[in-house]
Amino acid sequence: MMTDASTDNLVASHATIRGHWRLPVLLLAIVISISAGSIWLLGSTSGLRWLAATLAHTSANSVSFDGVSGTLIKTMGAKTLVINSGNMRVTARNIQLDWRPSTLLKGTT
Repeated sequence: MMTDASTDNLVASHATIRGHWRLPVLLLAIVISISAGSIWLLGSTSGLRWLAATLAHTSANSVSFDGVSGTLIKTMGAKTLVINSGNMRVTARNIQLDWRPSTLLKGTT
């Protein structure tokens, strides 16, 4: 027959076991979220558009983009890029960057 003390110990040990799973599950959820966010940011047009909008907002609209397309890991472009700096305004139209950032890591051309 179980006493109150042994029942309390059993309940406490189950709570401790459940508590040990919380941190690894939380860490796994964080890693999955960061990975999914990185894949979205680097590999989608919407990620590139979000980054362009964030850059424009952060620069107080000193830099602005229109017609952004492509992804950060392959070809990207914009119909218009405008940079305002003091008395100077630079406008570039129909720009396109075709690059492979993975070659930077490999050190090949």
